[in-house]
Amino acid sequence: MRFWTAALLLFMVSWIPPVSAEDADATEIALRETPQALYERIITHYPEDLQFSSRAQLQQQAKALRLDPQQLIDNMMLLVRLNLDIQVKKTHKQTTARQLLDQLQLVVQSDYEKATLLNLEGRYQGRVKQDYNATIALDNQALSLLQDNNDPRALILKFVIYEDLGTVNLMTKKSQ
Repeated sequence: MRFWTAALLLFMVSWIPPVSAEDADATEIALRETPQALYERIITHYPEDLQFSSRAQLQQQAKALRLDPQQLIDNMMLLVRLNLDIQVKKTHKQTTARQLLDQLQLVVQSDYEKATLLNLEGRYQGRVKQDYNATIALDNQALSLLQDNNDPRALILKFVIYEDLGTVNLMTKKSQ
């Protein structure tokens, strides 16, 4: 009996995804429902003077902050998105978003990270420069990177990208 219990437990543990779907869902929900509170929660753990020029330097900085490097990258990506959100009240949001995007370009590696960065760059182009064609092109590039990825974070990102494309479509049709 112990053997079967241990085997069942081992089987169940081996099927747990590396990123919890609940965490990704909860973050997306918080971003949509209370973006200002999420911004304030993240910014308390993010130093304003964080500068790096490589993934190795990012890892050193994350270690000094007692953060996982991936968590630091995820927080930076969330901060870009929050800085481009109209519900977040802060000065110099567009400048901060551009600086974070420039920093992220130096350290992204995985297809998910690259797709997220493309989506964020597309948001920036659309919101700041009103270049909706660039937004569409960047979001389509992001979708091609996520084509075969079905982990929870990638599925949420696909949803966000499709939502962004729908919004841009409405905006371009309305202006015609």
